[in-house]
Amino acid sequence: MVTVEVRFGPGKSQNAHRFVPPDQPGVDFLDYPYADYVEVPFEVWDTTNNIQLSVSFRDREDNGAYDLSEFNSEDVDREYVMISARPYTGDTPDALIARDGGVRSDLAYFFWPVLAAGGTWNPGALPESVLRLNWVIQSVGERVVQQVGSMHVDQHVMRSFVTGSGENDFRVVLGNDGGVFVSNDGGQNWNERFRGYNTTQFYGVDKKPGRTIYLGVRRTTALGAPLETRVLARRGLERVEGTDLMPFGINRTIKSS
Repeated sequence: MVTVEVRFGPGKSQNAHRFVPPDQPGVDFLDYPYADYVEVPFEVWDTTNNIQLSVSFRDREDNGAYDLSEFNSEDVDREYVMISARPYTGDTPDALIARDGGVRSDLAYFFWPVLAAGGTWNPGALPESVLRLNWVIQSVGERVVQQVGSMHVDQHVMRSFVTGSGENDFRVVLGNDGGVFVSNDGGQNWNERFRGYNTTQFYGVDKKPGRTIYLGVRRTTALGAPLETRVLARRGLERVEGTDLMPFGINRTIKSS
């Protein structure tokens, strides 16, 4: 893995592999049909080695172009950008990527951008800007782990907010399956903001004959500890397993001695 920049602005463009999967969530990348090789209004660079990289995108509307729209929960525009750790091949598509399911070839990063509220998409007039994906290796106990105990990797939303006039005066807010996290230093450190967001994901519920009720929930919840312990105790619950409990149930054919 390497640090990558996605660069926007005047004169910035390259060709990208266009894929047209069904218009629905949960489609495996192996099932992405390849369409063609078209121009997109940005460039992707491996800044560690100063190499331009190959990129693909999901053309949700199948209109032959990369374009963005505002987020709409009733009509989600999943126009993914998918970056491969493979050198850019110019006007000729990469043979390993340009095939059905080829988006998986050396896939390094992918993300799903949307327009800001009230924004309009004009690929010929995008402002000079850079999205930087920093690759770092850290031992357990450093930075993010030290700050928040653990941060769930399934990120669903990221928003940035200007907090001053300086170049680095901004705040980043992440919403993921583990809760809400805030960074005031460009992502170097993260702090949990769970108060008032005591929620979790429930995957299953079953009942043992008698009175015991079991809940299958996401391991990293927005309850957090020690608040989580107090909340569970108030509801007469206790933690019995420290991992994601998805499909599960009581086996009624086995009796304990």
